[in-house]
Amino acid sequence: MSNSTPPPTWGPFEISGPAPSPAPTPGAAPVAPPFVPTFIVPAVTNSQTGQSTGLNPMYFATEATAQYMAETFGNGQIKAENPYGTGPYSANAEQYFYQTPRGQWRIAGLDAWTYVRMPEAQWPGLAAQQIREAIADSGG
Repeated sequence: MSNSTPPPTWGPFEISGPAPSPAPTPGAAPVAPPFVPTFIVPAVTNSQTGQSTGLNPMYFATEATAQYMAETFGNGQIKAENPYGTGPYSANAEQYFYQTPRGQWRIAGLDAWTYVRMPEAQWPGLAAQQIREAIADSGG
């Protein structure tokens, strides 16, 4: 009988990182790679005077990322909107939104950015938990 201790687990505020993953069991189904969101970079706004200004990429998830968010946290519906509508400014990218099961529209990029702050490979399930709690807190 051995006196082995389980490997340590790490939280999002510890700098040492997660414990190594155990070796896969022979014959087990392959594990899907962790979700990593993608964003439209560079997202810029243009004015009528020709000036261009960079926009925060966290607002501009790709369509594929928005669809993942919709299927994982919503009802599968997404929509794209120009962040400026009509007027003197335009953007080279659209913002994607996804609809929650209760009909609330959320900016896909803002929620997907949670996976940037809490990578699935380092903290499995933590980003998803945070997003579900944010949706519940907002009534969505």
